[in-house]
Amino acid sequence: MDLLGTKSQKLLADAQELLIKAQEAINADVEELKANQIATDARLKRLETQQDDSANTIGRLQQSLDDIRNSAIRGEIASGQKTKDVAEKFKMTPARISQIAPRRKYSNG
Repeated sequence: MDLLGTKSQKLLADAQELLIKAQEAINADVEELKANQIATDARLKRLETQQDDSANTIGRLQQSLDDIRNSAIRGEIASGQKTKDVAEKFKMTPARISQIAPRRKYSNG
């Protein structure tokens, strides 16, 4: 007589078969997760590229706005407006206005 009875051997064989099926299912899940990760990485890369492009566009637009603002400030100062008044109008400090549009003093000699 075997140490393990026929019923026990059958149960062990069934358990081993279930373990093999579980391992196969786990392997399939791992492969699916790998594929999903590759797709997620690709989407993330596209989003990062779009974000970088948007940041560059925003930076260029901000620079354009600053250039337009600075040009308007220089025009105001050139037309004889007081630095303090221009600063209030543009919500800046008089010191910053003087940096953007310094007043020129010329000597006659």
